[in-house]
Amino acid sequence: MSREETLKGLREIFKGYVDSKLALAAEVDRLVLKGWPDRKAAVQGWSQLTKLVIECEILRFEYLLSHVPLESSIWASLQTITQRLHTDWQASDESTLDEGNPTYRDTMRRLDATEGSRNPAALDGPFKDARRDPEYGAAVEAFTKKNSELDRQFGALRRMWPKGSSA
Repeated sequence: MSREETLKGLREIFKGYVDSKLALAAEVDRLVLKGWPDRKAAVQGWSQLTKLVIECEILRFEYLLSHVPLESSIWASLQTITQRLHTDWQASDESTLDEGNPTYRDTMRRLDATEGSRNPAALDGPFKDARRDPEYGAAVEAFTKKNSELDRQFGALRRMWPKGSSA
């Protein structure tokens, strides 16, 4: 398998992860609004924030594809990738991506503005109620199942990708 095919496969798997995350977020939005229709503005703010976080994840993922060798341990699973995108994101990565990618810079600006303008306490009760809804459990189960399948695909891809490949 060529490096280009490997990168294409990684992008497809990551897109599946992003799509499953968006589907879960949409279901949570629906459940919150089902019980708390008066919180529509707060839900829309949370939804916008979620979309911006995902947009940031995608841009960071693309950055890692071009800056981190395939031999790196971050390419072990979806979990190790998402951990690297969030908790293990380095200041040097942030600086390089911010300086070199105007889309990322704009996304981060919009993310900060959205975060600063929302009222998270307005959704505390609605989110608690949504988590008690049986449909929430089904949505989380579907998300978990989809991501387990994506991890299986990831493992199969990893067994086939070229040895000695660097980003």
